[in-house]
Amino acid sequence: MKVWLILMGLCLLSTIGQVCGEDSSFEVGSFNFTPPKSWESVKVKSPMRKAHLLIRGDTDKENAEVVFFHFQAGDGGSVKENISRWVSQFKNVNEKDIVVTQIKMNQTPVMMVSIATGTFLSGMPGSSLSEVPDFGLRGAILEGPKGNVFIKMTGSSALVLREGGAFEEFIKTAVLKSK
Repeated sequence: MKVWLILMGLCLLSTIGQVCGEDSSFEVGSFNFTPPKSWESVKVKSPMRKAHLLIRGDTDKENAEVVFFHFQAGDGGSVKENISRWVSQFKNVNEKDIVVTQIKMNQTPVMMVSIATGTFLSGMPGSSLSEVPDFGLRGAILEGPKGNVFIKMTGSSALVLREGGAFEEFIKTAVLKSK
């Protein structure tokens, strides 16, 4: 009877955590981020990546990922160099499908990048690359006091388009940590 009560209590606590929403916030560089509840945290496998999120599509081929990189001030290349690198990871892209805008988020300069659709060249630089058609990108570069934070969402162009508003809201609600 006691074991059953303990198990019921644990189940209740688990359910409360799911219903009330566990805090999924995390920090990268000078910023705190709270992703949408439907975005899943993925274990980071590379020391270069500071966080990794998964957005599920209707099939595994339609999934998108959101990856975070942080470099100390002066490292990681300039904002312009990173935007050029992101664009160069695509081929078969119409110029009109590439949109770069600058916004301010709580006094923080943020460069937003969107590539509606193209063929993504997947893989590590210097290795053989796989071509993935009908891919899209949403990216943001936040210029923080402890260095830039680079955030890149890539996946099926349909899913990236569908999640584009959530991505922009996610970026705009990032919180600059106190110094």
